[in-house]
Amino acid sequence: MTQPNTCLMECSLTPEYVLDVLRDNYRHQQEYDPETWPDIELGFSTPVAQWRLACDLLSWQPLGRALGECWRFEASPAEWRAVLEPARVRTLWDVCSFIAVRGTRLDVVPSRLLGACCASGGMFLAVRELLAQAGADVARLRPSDAIAPFVDQHYAVFLGPVAALAPGKLPTVVVHSQRETKLQLLFVAGLIVAAVCDHFDQQRLAMGFLAAGFICIAITWAVHCSHIEFPGIVTFRDLVECLLADTAGQKNE
Repeated sequence: MTQPNTCLMECSLTPEYVLDVLRDNYRHQQEYDPETWPDIELGFSTPVAQWRLACDLLSWQPLGRALGECWRFEASPAEWRAVLEPARVRTLWDVCSFIAVRGTRLDVVPSRLLGACCASGGMFLAVRELLAQAGADVARLRPSDAIAPFVDQHYAVFLGPVAALAPGKLPTVVVHSQRETKLQLLFVAGLIVAAVCDHFDQQRLAMGFLAAGFICIAITWAVHCSHIEFPGIVTFRDLVECLLADTAGQKNE
């Protein structure tokens, strides 16, 4: 049931929807996780073992807990083990149907504009609400605002609950990492260590540790300076239009 002052409501699931979300997660994950196995076609007949290998997933116990948190329900370890093990026998049909019976998903409530339902307004408010729940400052957020600062700081919201509002709609995420900067900083750190080893006196040792500390801070900064984007989506209006693309197309037919 819809809660007051929200554009999101919890709805029941179908195995097909759950599979769509799992496929969508895998599509994006291939871009940012080098441990994934690329280009594996996930379907209801896919063994759990192959799914876990493709998506670099955890063993059945932590995987079951994570799935329960994602889909908003609780199940006992014994129940999860029966669904996920033996991994070469159990399939994504077992997983998706198990989740569909117990879990829920978030759906968008259209907003009201001049007495009429407005799907785009509801979608924008829903995205804004999801960002607010993650701690983002959205008090002055407008559809014309750029999404880049929010994507970089709250990428998990866009790759998780926002993407799940319309599985398969978002362009595959692109991650621009500062790899060259990291390698340069590591090289400099190596020179500092070498210099300290060659000139082992207290003053230079202290300076070496101080410089190495600054290098570690800089490396940490570089790691968190990766830029994340969804090609073709610049503003929140673009994002809303992308998430509602099929719906808009049907209305125009």
